[in-house]
Amino acid sequence: MNGQNTSLSGLYSLTILLFGFVLLTCSYNLVYGKRGLVALVEVERELAAIEARLDTLEGEEQTLTARINRLRPGQVDPDFLDEQMVRVLGTRLHGPKHLIVQSEL
Repeated sequence: MNGQNTSLSGLYSLTILLFGFVLLTCSYNLVYGKRGLVALVEVERELAAIEARLDTLEGEEQTLTARINRLRPGQVDPDFLDEQMVRVLGTRLHGPKHLIVQSEL
């Protein structure tokens, strides 16, 4: 019987060691694995940066849409049109029918 107890004791120790190894491996992967907690924090950081960029782009889109709407036929904003002419062409309207073109000759 004493030999049998030694055998069971060794099997019990091996089972405990194997269980400990599996538990340790799973714990490590939970924290540092490809889909672990460290990776989750990194993904959340990247998501926050992408959402901030999205907010910036949506603001730019709204600005450009507003500028486009101010130049649509039938609803042109004369002041905005004048600003764009000065910016693009270097010209300014003076009065209802006068156009002065500045030349760099």
